[in-house]
Amino acid sequence: MDIRIKDLAKPEFKANPYPFYARMRQESSVLYTTLLRQPTWLVSRYDDVVKVLKDERFVKDWPPRT
Repeated sequence: MDIRIKDLAKPEFKANPYPFYARMRQESSVLYTTLLRQPTWLVSRYDDVVKVLKDERFVKDWPPRT
């Protein structure tokens, strides 16, 4: 699955993002992509999101870049 920030910003996507989310959960709960020229991981399944949020290895960069 290939997704770009341009796609996420389109009005068509914003009007109905749910088919994309469903497809993402079916194909892979974790998607590596680039948003705002930064490497980014999109995590879609609840259990995976909880694991990431509780894992101390995942921290926000400091100081903020944007």
